[in-house]
Amino acid sequence: MPQGLQVFNGSGLEELSLTTRIPKILGTVYVNSNGSLAITVPAGNTPFAMFVPDAIYQGIGYAYPSVKIVGSVIQWSYSNRDYAITSYVPGTITYGCY
Repeated sequence: MPQGLQVFNGSGLEELSLTTRIPKILGTVYVNSNGSLAITVPAGNTPFAMFVPDAIYQGIGYAYPSVKIVGSVIQWSYSNRDYAITSYVPGTITYGCY
């Protein structure tokens, strides 16, 4: 008899099974200036990262970081392209893999 895990929605469609790639949080890092962080991602997985600000900053003068993953390194940088930038928006980068 086959064994495993399957989850179905109310319409009877499969939502989750043992072959589904589910996101896994590997860690967080607090940011308020440019930087980078080397991470270890299990073989065969795809890394992801997202920035969540401490608060919502409206108006001009606030810079949010650009976050990218290059190989096994997460890089973030705040743009100085606008002369009106007066503050970097602090927050947390959550990273993981799926």
